Amino acid sequence: MARSKYRFKTGDRVAERPRGAALLTVRPEMAHVIEANSKPRFGTVEDIVIQKNSVGQNCKYCLVLWDYQQTPSLHAHCRLCLEEDWEALTQSVRDGIGC
Repeated sequence: MARSKYRFKTGDRVAERPRGAALLTVRPEMAHVIEANSKPRFGTVEDIVIQKNSVGQNCKYCLVLWDYQQTPSLHAHCRLCLEEDWEALTQSVRDGIGC
């Protein structure tokens, strides 16, 4: 399979795709947890990985080295977006939930 069909390639700057969910709490001591989980992560694609799921389908994953991290982590390619598209996607999600 040609790698040109992949959304990302090695060296691309990516971000976590914005989520249309909110974390709410009534306990003030949980505010730091919510703040940490609501910040976007940006990083660099280190490698493209294909793994088979339980049905035998090929699933695409990206090995991403996040900024301020020392080791890369594996993420489904559909949960990532290019860094330059992140702002527009964030605005689209906010428009969708009425923020």
